[in-house]
This record gives sequence, C-alpha cells and structure tokens, in this order.
Amino acid sequence: MSSGYNIFPLGQTFSNEEGAFWVTGIGLELPAGWQQSRIPTPEDFRAALSEWKECDYREKAEGDDLTIWAERRGDWDITIIFITDYAERHTELNTSSWLSFNNGRPEWLVAVTERLAQRCGPFLLTDSGGTATVVASGTMPNVRWVDLP
Repeated sequence: MSSGYNIFPLGQTFSNEEGAFWVTGIGLELPAGWQQSRIPTPEDFRAALSEWKECDYREKAEGDDLTIWAERRGDWDITIIFITDYAERHTELNTSSWLSFNNGRPEWLVAVTERLAQRCGPFLLTDSGGTATVVASGTMPNVRWVDLP
C-alpha cells in the first residue's frame, strides 16, 4: 500500500441507499450504527491522540488548514494528519473538509482511525494505491483491505 490515505465518515459520505450499495458492492460490510458517523472535529483528534499513552503529537494551524503530526513512542514512523478547509475559529469541520493521513504504516493508521471511530462512528479508510477498508470502534489493525473499482 502507498503512503496517502483519506478517511470518510460513512454516515455523511454514504448516507443514502445508493452509497450503502456501493460500499457493500466493493466487498465491505457496513457496521451497526454506520448512519450516525460524523466528521471528526480537531478536538476529536486531540482527545483520541492524547488519551493514547503510546502516542505523542503536535499540531499547527495555518490559514484554513490544520496539520497534526502523530507518532507512536519508540517508532520512527511519523503519521501526518491534514485537515483542510478548517479555520481555527471554528469548533467543527464542515462537510467539505478533507481529512487525510500521510506516511505511517497501514496498521497504525487503522489504529488511529479506530480511536476516532470510538467518538465519531465508522469510517471508510482509503489509500492512494486503490484499496479501502471500513474502520469502526473495535476494528483490529490487521483489518482486510479490498480493491476499489
């Protein structure tokens, strides 16, 4: 898998029957409560990362974008989380916000996304190599990925 990843809240991105059909049609299952998922706020990211004892992070807001650098203690791999179309004055992201990860191992990105799913509901996690998986609360890091059409 490649190093670029995007996350999409299932309930806001695939809120209709056609969207649900697309997700199941590529071979992924929709977990219970998928319709209630939402876009994470910067506070959701901060809380998910700060409650995780093995994770260190720092952040920088620039214009309408927020960047968070997160790393597991003892691991050289740094995951970069980009949140675009976010202004510091806002407390929530709007639906046009784009959430992406850069760098990091797929297992670590699934673990970070699972932390967010505990707060915000399930996500579709895609990589720039053309694969995807669904991450919900309790998803294990070695989750199955499927090819995108």
